[in-house]
Amino acid sequence: MQAWAADNPYTKHYVDRSQAGLPLQPDPAGPKLFRGTQKDVDAQKMLVKGYDLIGEAAFNATETSPELALEQAKKIKADLVLVYGSVLTKTPTSVQLDQLRAQSKAGEALDLKEDTPIYQYGASYWVKLAPPLIGIHVNAKASQDQGLSVIAVVEGSPAEQAGMRQGDVVTAIGDSAIVKVEALSEAAKRYAGQAVPVYWLREGQVMQSTLKVNTRP
Repeated sequence: MQAWAADNPYTKHYVDRSQAGLPLQPDPAGPKLFRGTQKDVDAQKMLVKGYDLIGEAAFNATETSPELALEQAKKIKADLVLVYGSVLTKTPTSVQLDQLRAQSKAGEALDLKEDTPIYQYGASYWVKLAPPLIGIHVNAKASQDQGLSVIAVVEGSPAEQAGMRQGDVVTAIGDSAIVKVEALSEAAKRYAGQAVPVYWLREGQVMQSTLKVNTRP
């Protein structure tokens, strides 16, 4: 296990994407490992299921055990990791160099093995969020003058119960105009435990419903 930690490519190539202050609901059973299919589609499903991305890894290498991705998940206290892998048709220069370095370190004659299968690996690491006050993920980088674009609605959340969908543009909650992410967070805290009107745009049409904002335990 110690050797894995020292040479684990999922650790070496890990990029932190976590956000400070997220209310979590960790899984006491520890992280789960799944094989991903389509990265963007999987990410959308994870947001809907109430998870948030905390990190990613991507690298090219010879056959690598998915258990190494699980080891990294335990290290960063992720609840779930999705792994991806596909065969490359040509050995990348970086992998060739790694092969030569490994042979040199082991005192072996330098012999690049061109017939060794090379894979393109990836992993995304997720944490389970506590039940949300509102339950929408918005595109903070593409805020509009009239509101924030909804990229995912969490299953069973107040937002889903109010009728909101992916692609809507939320414009107001109660008396709060929602034109910045900070305004969304402030509205969630301000109206926690209350039922307030919520407004959004859908294909240019103004929509309205009642949002029963959750409370934080």
